[in-house]
Amino acid sequence: MRKTKLLIFTLLMFIFPLTAHALSGTFSISCPASATPGSTVQCTVTGNSDGIVAGLSSKVVIDGSAIVAGFDRNSSIWKDTDGSLKDDGVTFFTTASGDGSSGSFNIGTLSLTVAENATAGSNITVSLTNIAVCDENDNDYTTGFTGGSATIAVSSGSVNPPAVTEKGLKSLYCSSEGCVLSPQFNSTDTTYGIYLESASITSFAISATAKNSSDEIVFTDSDSGTPLNPEAIVFNTSGGNASMSVTIKVGSGDSLVEYTLIASKPAVGALELSSLVVGDQTIDLIKGKYTYDVVLTDVDIFQIHATVADSGNFTLDDTYLDKDFSDPGGYGIVISPADSTSGLSTQTYVVNVIKQTSGGSSNSGSGNNSGATPSTNPKTGSFSTIVMAAVLILSLFATLYLYKQNMAGYNKK
Repeated sequence: MRKTKLLIFTLLMFIFPLTAHALSGTFSISCPASATPGSTVQCTVTGNSDGIVAGLSSKVVIDGSAIVAGFDRNSSIWKDTDGSLKDDGVTFFTTASGDGSSGSFNIGTLSLTVAENATAGSNITVSLTNIAVCDENDNDYTTGFTGGSATIAVSSGSVNPPAVTEKGLKSLYCSSEGCVLSPQFNSTDTTYGIYLESASITSFAISATAKNSSDEIVFTDSDSGTPLNPEAIVFNTSGGNASMSVTIKVGSGDSLVEYTLIASKPAVGALELSSLVVGDQTIDLIKGKYTYDVVLTDVDIFQIHATVADSGNFTLDDTYLDKDFSDPGGYGIVISPADSTSGLSTQTYVVNVIKQTSGGSSNSGSGNNSGATPSTNPKTGSFSTIVMAAVLILSLFATLYLYKQNMAGYNKK
């Protein structure tokens, strides 16, 4: 009997197959009756279905001067993490956070922005089209739902965008030689580097023009606040990798824009010699050593030659350079800054010349020529040698004479 009933039921399913109920319903939209140009309004989107709706989407069509600004789903019904505008910017979608909704339900809020140039008395019509839904079994339906529409009246006259007050600089550049602005001036950056190409540059010039011709441009030292002349900004640091900061203020009040310039220049080279030659000897220079003893053998006349390491920023006192000298003693070679106003100090190298003969006698001299003119008598060193030789010869003759006298007296005996 049971088998008979099951067979009859199976035959009835083939004869009268079960079909899923097709969903039907409506989507409605409610917007403010009027809006002003440039404003953003919120429209409420609702739905009504004769079955459970688990997911939905709808395209928004606007006739008039407005655009879709966004869509916010009703998070109490729809998933917080699933629902937004599609890539086309005019189709919203969402899915249910539970089994879905039936009957009347709230979908969310659609935001619209009215154009700035919307004309008074014109209307904006917002319609919902291309509605698609799915039920709790993920069956999709693209028919059966109708979409509503709403009309918004533009309530004021044509409104132009508010005038934008021009502020800040229109141009900025270095106007002196050897001065480079980096990066090149643009409308967004307010901090720039000023690079001086040589350490010997002591001032530079900056040219600036304001967008608003009535705005005042003021240059000041960022550290001290001292006003600066943009046509001759004095680089107020001394040597090394030092830098200075310049502030440019353009305009005042709400239109005030500040710019910062960080000025720097190459490091000044060390106060050192790069080469030193005394007579026929090339001196092996040691960093930080400024006194050298030089022994000259069988040299009567000698010269001192030297070069400075940073010839662009320092000079050599040539008092004792490339001239003939004969006296032993100390010779001073002074390195001075090329720019006397740079605040840099001087450095003196001292060369102690010691003269000797191949026989071994030496003379280091007693004078100090580091700051005075050396003696010009070229024979002072060799005179004592001649006298000593003469004394030795006379002593030898005297000894021979006494020896002969003694021998003669001995023979007589």
